[in-house]
Amino acid sequence: MSLQGLADSLAGTAASAALVDRFWVVPTMQSIHIVAVAFVFAGTLVLGARTWGLIDGRWTPERWGRRLLPGIWGALAMLLLTGALLVLAEPARELPNPSFQAKMVALLAAVPVTLWLGRRLRSTPGTDAVTRALAALLVLLWLFVIAAGRWIAYT
Repeated sequence: MSLQGLADSLAGTAASAALVDRFWVVPTMQSIHIVAVAFVFAGTLVLGARTWGLIDGRWTPERWGRRLLPGIWGALAMLLLTGALLVLAEPARELPNPSFQAKMVALLAAVPVTLWLGRRLRSTPGTDAVTRALAALLVLLWLFVIAAGRWIAYT
């Protein structure tokens, strides 16, 4: 089945109709989704900046990781929930859209990079070149996710 066929099938479900029929659901889910993206990006940016030695030398990158990663994972769970509801509510707008597909690929890359960075911060004293590269890659991936998310409305 093509993505367009899947989108058409989802659009015809009672769950999709229930979400669309309540005028407040989609804007509310979009707002929560945007706040969760902001939380993930802010945490990633702080973690990356500390890994590169750009902020607060009193806390180690490992300590920042212990502080920020649980919240990042919680926000990612919220992104999964709100994102799934948004796709269910507007599948024709999302699934066949190349920007949405690019966003999903970047997201699928960002999750394992986050895991890898978290493990390196726990196991590697200080920050080596690999840890710094992972932190920079993660910031770039989230910038791409954000940009692709905005482009969904225009493609």
